[in-house]
Amino acid sequence: MRKKKVITKVMAMLLTFAVVFSMMPGAVFADTGASSKVTGTIIVHNAAELAALGGQDIEGTVELAGDIDMGNVPREPIKSLTGTFEGNGYTISNLNISSDGSNGGYLGLIAKLSGDVQDLQIKTMTISATSKSKVCAGAIAGIINSSSANIKNCNVDVTINKELDNINNCIGGIVGSTDSNSDYVVTINNVFSSVNIENTGYIGGLIGCAQYIKEVHISNSAVIGSITKKGYSGGSGGIIGWLGNTSPVVAENVYFGGNITGSGTCGFAYNKTTNSASAIRAEKVYYNKGSSSWSSLEALSKSYGYLTGTIEGKSTDELKGLTLTGFAKSEAFGEYPVPAWLTKLADKEHTVTVKAADAGSVTLTKDNKDTNMDVSSGGVFTAVISDGIYTYTAVPKEGVAKDTATGTLIVGKTDKEMTITLPYKVPDTVITLEPANADLKVYKGTDANGELIYAESADNGSYTYALKEGDYYYKAEAEDYETAAGTFKVPVENSSISVKLTALPKYEVTFDVTCGDKTPEIRVFKGEKNYTPGEDGKYSLTAGTYSYEVTAEDHITKTGTFEITDNGQTVTVKLDTLKGTGTAEEPYVIGSRDELAYFAQQVNKGVKKYAESYVKLSDDIDLGGTSWAPIGSNRTMPFKGHFDGQGHTVSGLNVDNARTYYGFFGCLDNATVENLILKGQVYCSEPYARAGGLAGYAVGDVTIKNCGSAVNVSALARGCEGVGGLVGGYEDGIEYKWEDHKMLIKESYNAGNIVCTGSDSNTTIGGLVGGNKNCVQLEDCYNAGTVYGPGVQAAGLLGNAGAQTGDNCKPSMKGCYNSGKVVGADGKAFGLYAKGTIAAANIKDCYVEAGTAAGANNGETVVSDKDARKEMLKKLGANWTVDDDGNPYLKNTEAIAPDTSLVDELSKYLDTVSVSANTEIKAELKVLKDGNTATDGITAEFTQSADDIHSGYITASGNSLKLNKKNETGAAVTETATLKLSKDGITLSKPISIVIYPAGEKITALIDTIAKSYVNKYDEWVVFDMAAYAGLTGKTYRTSDEAKQNYLNLTINALEQNSATASDRAKGEIILSALNIDSTKLKTYGGTEYNNAAKLKAMAGNAAYYTAPWILLADEQGNVNLTAAQVQQLVKTLTDSQGSNGICQGSYWGKKYDDIDTTGTALAALARFARASEDTYGVKSAAADFIKNAVAGLKKAQGENGSFGNVNTDAMVITGLAAIGTNPNNFSKNGSSLADALTLYINDSHNGFTTGYSDGTAGEKAQALATEQGFRALIVLEKIKNSENGNSYNIYTGKNYTGTEQPSPEPKPESGKNPGSATGEGKTEETPETPNPGEPGSKNIVASLTVSPDGSNEWITAAGYTLAEGSTAYDLITKALAASGMSCIGADKNYITAVSKGSITLANFDKGPNSGWLYSVNGALPNVGIQDYILKNGDSVKLYYVEDWTKDSQAGAWTGTNNEVITTGNTGSAITTVPTEVKISGKTAAATVTDENAAELIKQAKENKSVEIVINVSSSDTKDAETVNLEFDKKTVESIVKDTEATVTVKTPAGEIVLDKVTLKQLSETSGNTIVIEITKISEPEETQKALIGANGHMYRLTVKSGDEVISQFNGNVTVRFVIPESLKDRNIAAVHIKDGALEKLEGSRITQNKVEFYEFKTPHFSEFALVDTAEAKLDGDDKNDSADKAKSLTKELKLKAASSKTAKKNVKVTVKMSSKNNALIKELSDMGYTVKYKYYRSVKKSSNYKALKTKTAKSYINTKGKRGSKYYYKVRAVVYDGDKVIAQSALKQCKYAVRTWSK
Repeated sequence: MRKKKVITKVMAMLLTFAVVFSMMPGAVFADTGASSKVTGTIIVHNAAELAALGGQDIEGTVELAGDIDMGNVPREPIKSLTGTFEGNGYTISNLNISSDGSNGGYLGLIAKLSGDVQDLQIKTMTISATSKSKVCAGAIAGIINSSSANIKNCNVDVTINKELDNINNCIGGIVGSTDSNSDYVVTINNVFSSVNIENTGYIGGLIGCAQYIKEVHISNSAVIGSITKKGYSGGSGGIIGWLGNTSPVVAENVYFGGNITGSGTCGFAYNKTTNSASAIRAEKVYYNKGSSSWSSLEALSKSYGYLTGTIEGKSTDELKGLTLTGFAKSEAFGEYPVPAWLTKLADKEHTVTVKAADAGSVTLTKDNKDTNMDVSSGGVFTAVISDGIYTYTAVPKEGVAKDTATGTLIVGKTDKEMTITLPYKVPDTVITLEPANADLKVYKGTDANGELIYAESADNGSYTYALKEGDYYYKAEAEDYETAAGTFKVPVENSSISVKLTALPKYEVTFDVTCGDKTPEIRVFKGEKNYTPGEDGKYSLTAGTYSYEVTAEDHITKTGTFEITDNGQTVTVKLDTLKGTGTAEEPYVIGSRDELAYFAQQVNKGVKKYAESYVKLSDDIDLGGTSWAPIGSNRTMPFKGHFDGQGHTVSGLNVDNARTYYGFFGCLDNATVENLILKGQVYCSEPYARAGGLAGYAVGDVTIKNCGSAVNVSALARGCEGVGGLVGGYEDGIEYKWEDHKMLIKESYNAGNIVCTGSDSNTTIGGLVGGNKNCVQLEDCYNAGTVYGPGVQAAGLLGNAGAQTGDNCKPSMKGCYNSGKVVGADGKAFGLYAKGTIAAANIKDCYVEAGTAAGANNGETVVSDKDARKEMLKKLGANWTVDDDGNPYLKNTEAIAPDTSLVDELSKYLDTVSVSANTEIKAELKVLKDGNTATDGITAEFTQSADDIHSGYITASGNSLKLNKKNETGAAVTETATLKLSKDGITLSKPISIVIYPAGEKITALIDTIAKSYVNKYDEWVVFDMAAYAGLTGKTYRTSDEAKQNYLNLTINALEQNSATASDRAKGEIILSALNIDSTKLKTYGGTEYNNAAKLKAMAGNAAYYTAPWILLADEQGNVNLTAAQVQQLVKTLTDSQGSNGICQGSYWGKKYDDIDTTGTALAALARFARASEDTYGVKSAAADFIKNAVAGLKKAQGENGSFGNVNTDAMVITGLAAIGTNPNNFSKNGSSLADALTLYINDSHNGFTTGYSDGTAGEKAQALATEQGFRALIVLEKIKNSENGNSYNIYTGKNYTGTEQPSPEPKPESGKNPGSATGEGKTEETPETPNPGEPGSKNIVASLTVSPDGSNEWITAAGYTLAEGSTAYDLITKALAASGMSCIGADKNYITAVSKGSITLANFDKGPNSGWLYSVNGALPNVGIQDYILKNGDSVKLYYVEDWTKDSQAGAWTGTNNEVITTGNTGSAITTVPTEVKISGKTAAATVTDENAAELIKQAKENKSVEIVINVSSSDTKDAETVNLEFDKKTVESIVKDTEATVTVKTPAGEIVLDKVTLKQLSETSGNTIVIEITKISEPEETQKALIGANGHMYRLTVKSGDEVISQFNGNVTVRFVIPESLKDRNIAAVHIKDGALEKLEGSRITQNKVEFYEFKTPHFSEFALVDTAEAKLDGDDKNDSADKAKSLTKELKLKAASSKTAKKNVKVTVKMSSKNNALIKELSDMGYTVKYKYYRSVKKSSNYKALKTKTAKSYINTKGKRGSKYYYKVRAVVYDGDKVIAQSALKQCKYAVRTWSK
């Protein structure tokens, strides 16, 4: 039994070892029968890999790739090493070597060493053993045996256990013992040993026992520490414990500086007898003569005349003062001199020397960046580079018959030398296959476990390989042939190999299909391979198992398998049809999984008779957990019928691979679902989707009755339009019409769990319905499932209350109940509904179980016990009953007690897993939140699918995530995975993000990169940041004198003006102080002298909360001298603004929002008061309380990835935390630190930071602000990176403090500051380089901006900005917003439609149909856009939001009526209106532009430089008109053509007509005096026309007249936009021209303007047109057009991934990586008859100038030509062909490992 256990244990160890080493390049196992042996090169990245070497025999090289912490866990030593252990200067720490004596008593990192150990540090090492047998122990090796050994450049810190109690022990600081062999030499050079040894036997500081070997050479080495020999037997020496029969022993530059005690102790070596005497040669060898407890300490135990030279005893101080060649004094080692290499380990770059005699060049590559090594004579190459793992490429000299050598080079913390031997060049090897279509794989080595080698080329079964000398293995496979495999050795005879495969026998297979009079379609396949029958319909197949799928019109698809052994067969298949006809009288009857799947398939194809049918279930159906495609897959293919489950249950539902619409139904459109129970899971990891147990989405009049869901629904929060237990989201589908539409849910329930992962303030989730845009009514419904969405708005029943539609459809709840727990964002969790309001009158008899939700709704009643539930039951009525515990539920349904354990378990897991830069390779990542452990009985599984972001950093396997490789990119990298929890057959999943952070040195490099780009920048905070950057150690970049003076010119001139705000002056104080400028002595360019500090002090009394911190920080500079009362008021302003959550609170429209940015600045401002030892101003306590509460609030608000959501906010908090003494590196949530999170926002170019906003110029300014604030945060982090918590650094004052307190908070002016003078106006971003005198730009102006989101709050208060003369309102607004960390949308289009501040975005229409942003200048509203308004000096601009612009007092001057003429400036300026006159007669509306209005029109169009004139005759008066005509004088057209550059747009209820300039000119030249434009909706087309356009077609007639002349043909192109009617909104539509009894399809597309959908097309003539449903209308080429449209749609969905790689011949191979989804899309395109090819591109620029290289069907391409030294980028796209015609093409995809340097 014991033997069996031992064998089992050994096998388990070997398996573990095999797993680790299977991933190590060059490592080969040799089967020795007794134990495993590893040969080759082993690269060790982490503790697990080093531990796996324990107990192994190794022949080759072990090389460290980084520092390794072994965690002080007992480990086995490496059993033996014959070769080299290369440490690369890295450190192994906390190494604990322990043994029971089974390994022969040899203890150390390596038990037995035969070879070299170099460039290695071992710190905090312990060695112990439980055996009392003899032990040979040393930090590096237990024993040196079998051959010579060389130990150099090593540093160890070792403690050897005193329990190793045997008088024959050999114990040394470096080596335990040498074996008895007179032929080998032991060399120890540049070694430093810190020892703590207490033991019996023989003990030495470097070597325990050196005996019976040829020579020992010790040089440039030293020992410190303590040696205690126990007992009276044995001996000890400071360098060697026992020395005998070894000649010579040579020692040079060696000392022992430690303490040595016990009997038989010597300063150098113990050498007791003459019989074993050794010759010793010593030069500059010393020992500590006072280190022994004995009266005197001699160098040697006996002197027999064999010592040449001297070994001198010295005191400790003398030893520390020694000057030895190759040594340097070190504080880290107690002031002792140490080998000099130890003091160079901190160098960031090291010299690499490569000897490659036959090489012409050697290139080192890391992170796709090449370093070409410098060459000197004799084939020696050098380079100075940073540490890391490099790939070397050694290219032979011209004319040398050698091949290129490649491999791995690790550069650590020391200089590096290596020799590269180039292999002999071998002719290409050609392998020819028969048959030619066989697939060939070639591997390096003797089996398929070796490296896969790619062919250089392949042509008709002939594969050409560029192989080097060695053994290779091939494997050839072909359909219907036996596999051929074997080995060969290169070079091969004649450089060619022929491989012939043996054909397999084939058998005939016939299908006998019964399907009535329909023709079946048969698909036979194996995996992705489809088989084609012969002309006789029979299949000729080899032996094996095959699958089939048989379909026929109106028949249920049958699938199955058949197996061929040794004869043919007939497969019999009978296809069934659905019972019924789909009518109300004869509904389709479904009773099986296949029938239900067939029905879903037909609906999703858009087959109307199924999509609009009546359906009944006849039995329970188990879907088996396979992936389900929702019925009605999307909005254009919805289910529009009546589905009756008849009380049956559909179980095993698993929706995990839909698109946008996730549920049993995808989208319901005016549908009814009743009497249905669902069980299973819906999982959506896709953003911007909808997910529900019953339906993902519902549109129109929808009824759900007597339905129940026990489906666990999980979705991603980002952009989600709703997550619900029954329905994800709802809308009525009607735009701008007051009609009665609703979704009614009656007598239905949810008992499944609803989970929403991530954060999105707009996402709503609910127990029954999640998102809701319109009217949802609930009657007799309940939710018992948990609703869990900690980052969204959540409610027990409705996520969103919705809104009334029509006179009779109001959101309501009647007789409803929630007992499920509700978890939402702070303040966003409610029992009944979350967002919006339902009038209390419309909530009747609705109940919420006590404690289920934090928030309460009006109208709800809380119940908490059985008695209350009994009363509730009486009110609920006859449809309800109770279970045994008194919990209500609906009659005729199951009493389901939801299992919340999976939700509880899921909440323990992180949404975002952070991987710090020091995480070890292969380490398991932390996936559970702090303080949580996994629950027994619940299975957790992580997976990564083709749809996940997967770049090879992470392995998802079983219940863990592991790190595969380090992030060397310089920015954070994100991957995704899925976590699935299972219990008792029930599953619940959620998406996981994994953020892998880059190494710290990459961040340090980014600081310098940004600083270099800032040298000539003069933006105010950039100048400040550069001053702070200059305070970092070793930084050389500085703001140029010209840029600094330009900043002073702009600032000093601006601050003198009265328009300068308190915020402007405060920030000026801070920046001027950083530049060493005295703010009390400023002088403008005009000669005015002033004191900015005094001006600020006078303004400090009434500051807003967001200005208060800046004033306090300005005061800290020393010149402002605020009074105690002023300080107290400012501090009070901040404490008053602090919410109950600790965060400063802003407000708009009566709502509060968290202002985290200001909270961060407030920390910096209050730090001096809270940390002061004195309470000079009486605010110490208030400041301390604010900081305490703020830190707690920030901790809570911090995201799982450590960030607050953007780089700007993160930077503000980082600066604040550092100022109060809290290190941002330690400010973490679930292991994700705020400091690390900053790298999430590093841009793709790795030269700055990015924000999510990037629209036009304003976006560029936002990106610039992100970089500037990110740069400031990097400076702070660099300054404090070695600080402990409690040590503070305030970047705004430049002050560092240690400890918890600092001096008095009262600032003192700094002496030595210089007066500040402006030497010119100053150049702004907008200033031309050489302005002409008198022209705009020759001087500057100052203008101020206020931004107000409502009538009582301001986001920016009268902030002044210096601009070039001639600047516009656009320049001011975009500059001010960017400077304030805000952004906007629409500025580049001349009219601002949205403004964002932090997480708050306020957009047009948010507060109603007339709400939006306006701007005024000096209190008046301009009539031009912001790009067209030229500012003057002193202008005051206000950007403000109004709820109804028609009622705004300033906007009144330009508010128009419903019928108006509108002129717009360049792409959307402010509006000027002139009314039109409209007369209604029956169904005709006639509008006229009067002469007076026309004159005003031309005037405004000229002034505004309009490019578009809009004449709007669409209003409530004209909405019912079938004909609308507009008349105006032809002179108006002539003036438009002559005096403007504008087009004319006519808006009517039916649509819009846009006349271009060419058409207008044509009309101006006609003979009539008036122009009439008419659009008519033809409500009753002729029968022949009806037949052409279909039942849902809508017909129009367009006419233009000049006088009596009808103009039907135009010289230009007229744009026509028809409003899409409701009957066509969800259909595939087209615009057609009706001509000669046929339809001519026009090229056009859907567009949306102001939430109205149009169909737009262009036409050169007016006639009769129609909008048609393409499925109904009789169009020429319909099928072909539909097929092409579908092909385009499928191609658009392709998401290609590609990678480039270097081939052995130094060509570049581009490979397309296909996901399962892409393969399915390609297959569908192929099945449609299209050919898919891949087009490969190359450029020398990453973002432009790509040129096509090749188009081919193969998914890979080898680029064989290029220019040596050039860097190439590669892209690829898929192209879809119909014959030779290109139908569609996918987006260009950048290759992974994008850049490749051409080395041929």
